[in-house]
Amino acid sequence: MSLDTHKNPICTVAAAILSAAIVSGLTAPAGAQCHQWTAMPITASSPYSYTPLAMIEFNGELYAARQGFLSIRWNGEEWVDGPLPPYTRAMFVHDGELYTGGHPGISRTVGGGANQWELIGQLSNSNVHAIVEFEGDIIVGGNFSQVDGVAASRIARWDGSQWQAIGDGFDDEVLALDVYNGKLVAGGSFTASGDTALSRIAQWDGESWSPLEFGVYGDHLAAVRAMTTFNGNLIVGGRFTHAGGITVNSIAKWNGSTWTSMDGGLPKTTVHPPVREIVHYRDSLIVVGTFLHVNNDTSMRYVARWRETPAYYGWSSIGEFSGGGGAFCALGVNDDLYLGGQHTSINGDASMKMISRWNDGAAIIKQQPQHTQVVEGGTVILEVQPSSGTVITYSWLRNGIPLSEQNNGNASGIVTLHPSATAGGGSGGR
Repeated sequence: MSLDTHKNPICTVAAAILSAAIVSGLTAPAGAQCHQWTAMPITASSPYSYTPLAMIEFNGELYAARQGFLSIRWNGEEWVDGPLPPYTRAMFVHDGELYTGGHPGISRTVGGGANQWELIGQLSNSNVHAIVEFEGDIIVGGNFSQVDGVAASRIARWDGSQWQAIGDGFDDEVLALDVYNGKLVAGGSFTASGDTALSRIAQWDGESWSPLEFGVYGDHLAAVRAMTTFNGNLIVGGRFTHAGGITVNSIAKWNGSTWTSMDGGLPKTTVHPPVREIVHYRDSLIVVGTFLHVNNDTSMRYVARWRETPAYYGWSSIGEFSGGGGAFCALGVNDDLYLGGQHTSINGDASMKMISRWNDGAAIIKQQPQHTQVVEGGTVILEVQPSSGTVITYSWLRNGIPLSEQNNGNASGIVTLHPSATAGGGSGGR
């Protein structure tokens, strides 16, 4: 069942007809913002029973790894038991196969489907927290000391046939991995690699691990939990107060040489990491975690959106979350955002808990109707085409006044007009 088979929210796009017998200048704005949340309920006795910890799209289907050894799959209508290996905590798609890290180790699908798996790396009483591809190899990070008997301290690489250590590894957990400016970057709670002092983040130069300036730091629980690249910068999130000597509060940008704050960052909570995951969604980033507000705006509790566009720069809300212990994971797929956590409601709706889907409803017109000339008594058909995946109804306007055409408001974006002879703003339609 493909992800795009769900029923979408309905938005309205208005189009304005500016003349009559000569039908021209038809325009369509960006569209109404629906900000539509859709429930994807999980049957559970409490919101903590099946907390989603990670999500991924694989072969057009959505998979979620949950607390404990369970996993689930969305079949287009409801969640069903999933085929992921037990205790999955990290997932990554590479060369058409799904790689997972959990217990008893690192596994991958066979033949591009999720029904057959092979164990490619055995661990003993350890976890994998992150997986990424680097230079064609699979890189895993976690809290292990060996993989398949090969000594590797918290980080290792798989070349398709064997496991190898990456330098001296680290003295504590690796919780996040990414590739930035052609270099492998690891984040976590570590403070050293061999004799090299580090502070929760490091990059691999092909021979050894080195710091990103002074790294990030805070209290004794400081750690990097999430990383991604965005607009040429490395975005780093987790639990920390400073990066490179400046105050940043749980999230910061690294441009390859210096750290900068992201509009004050996100406030620290008690013992939980304020930022758990950072994902791309359209032209923005979605940041999820346990933070309770952004710059004292409590509408951004657990989840906030970061944009850097000419029209908007900074943080904004996508819904008011309440209850539970925060948001744990997110996934952007085309026009949809999937979000999972321990929240018990969104915008006061108690059906929106654990996993929900959001679409910001921005209907962008990618093809405007063509200028058309028609004689009196003739017929002209006008059409617009949206790029959004949402279901759209159209309200056709002329000089700001809705037309009364029979086709006005249908979902096809087509309207049929029978203009009068008045060319410069006449009746235009019945």
